[in-house]
Amino acid sequence: MKDALDKTWNILTNTPNRAAVAVLLSALKSRHIEIRLGAIRSLVLRRSVEGHTEIIRRFTSFGELEQAELADAVLHSAHHLKSALHDAVLAEHVELCENACHVILLGKVYDTLPTLVKAAENRSHRHSDQAAATLVQLARVLHQEISGESHQRTCDPFFMRRHVLVSLERSLNQYHVHHRVEIVDAFLHLVPQDNAMLALILNDPRHSCHQPIVASLSTSAVTPILNLLSEMLQDAQSPGCILQIIANRQDRKFLNHLLGRVGLPMSLRVAQNMKRLTSIAWLQQGREVLPHLEGPAQAAAVEFATASNINHGDVFQLLSFLLKRGSPQGRRASCQALARFSDPPADQLILAALQDPDPSVKAAAIRQLRPRRLPGAMEKLVSLLDSPAAEVRDAARSSLSEFSFFRYQSLFESLEPAARRTTGKLVRKVDPMAVRRLAEMLNSPSVATKRRAIEMVAAMNAANDVCDDLIGLVEDPDLGLRTSAVAALGHSTSANALAALRKAESDPQRAVRDAAQKSVEQVYKNRGSALPSDAFTGNAR
Repeated sequence: MKDALDKTWNILTNTPNRAAVAVLLSALKSRHIEIRLGAIRSLVLRRSVEGHTEIIRRFTSFGELEQAELADAVLHSAHHLKSALHDAVLAEHVELCENACHVILLGKVYDTLPTLVKAAENRSHRHSDQAAATLVQLARVLHQEISGESHQRTCDPFFMRRHVLVSLERSLNQYHVHHRVEIVDAFLHLVPQDNAMLALILNDPRHSCHQPIVASLSTSAVTPILNLLSEMLQDAQSPGCILQIIANRQDRKFLNHLLGRVGLPMSLRVAQNMKRLTSIAWLQQGREVLPHLEGPAQAAAVEFATASNINHGDVFQLLSFLLKRGSPQGRRASCQALARFSDPPADQLILAALQDPDPSVKAAAIRQLRPRRLPGAMEKLVSLLDSPAAEVRDAARSSLSEFSFFRYQSLFESLEPAARRTTGKLVRKVDPMAVRRLAEMLNSPSVATKRRAIEMVAAMNAANDVCDDLIGLVEDPDLGLRTSAVAALGHSTSANALAALRKAESDPQRAVRDAAQKSVEQVYKNRGSALPSDAFTGNAR
């Protein structure tokens, strides 16, 4: 049955016999939905203005399924209906023009944009307003295809844009006649930032479209216009009035969009444009909007401020403001930007940022402690090495980078015993590779290197960190190394270290046995527990 019906639709669609149109129109009244849907598709596919006009006329009588079928058919063959839609839009018939506008939007018939422009321009046309509204809506839908927001691409949107911009540009030159703001809006929905007509209008305050375009760019919150402003900020040839619009707008949606789209790090072109600005409302008197922006937008705002040519004091006030009221990302960016300021008020902000609950903000402040030569900076950094936050520990380590293992190793011989211990413990905390380097030294083929490593282990209080490597030396053939390794294990609290020491109590050499006994006592002391009464029974020789 289905095959037979499909064959019938194929014949009615492709036959040159004009009587097929009447048959299909009659089928639109069928009680069966499948027949009505098939008739709609066949009428759209036939090259019959009469059939297309009737489809448009009956549009409001179609249910949801019929409209969906019509939309799908038009999407795949929009050029078939172009002539009928053109005539319907320009017609004086109320229902026909309104229905045509609905079909245009439903089927995304972009080819009718010039027709909508013509109808919108004609103020005497009874449906000029309807055409103007449809024009803006259709331009918005085409923009979604250009930007990739649409899930379905119905044409080459960039080719279509070039095609329809011709009509829109021509109409803008007649703005003084028709005063249709909708045509301006449709143009701004579709125009690329490097369009010659757009540049001409923006650079000529006397052009009849200059003020309407500036007004729309200054107030509209629709995505296409926000995109356009963002793109123009990245254009080295952007007109001055565009930069002033960007500087003066303070609405949250615009700022979130602009700052989020431009992103970080800031491009050279954006930085050059920002340098042209000496006043930016949303960074100065209108900065109250900033805490309400998204975190990345706040961080970008800080970079915008430092790249601009606004007053140095205003930049500092902005950073101070965001450090108190910004998001973690905004506070971190503000803290980092304070590196440009070296006066006491900036120092106070850095010290305050050390108490920030967010580790990334605190880390940004930590990295500025020593460059600012703040009192007690070293003590603060050393205490922060024990922070539970990895970012804070890393920042403290980077600020104490001179306390590296290799530098400590090279200076070890020249240091006094007290300095060896003080510096060694700090190196162990600061240099994340210190323990690994110690282990490498303990496993060196050189006896001298191993001895030096054992001395460094004791100075750095690192016995627990390299316990297994020390245990490996307890049976070394070199008596001095064995004795030193056993002595060093006394600073450990490890069960493995204790077991190795108990074994060393039976060493053939008395020096090793004595060292083992002392180390066992030290291990128990380190553990805070009493030495067993029979700890050394039978071990002495």
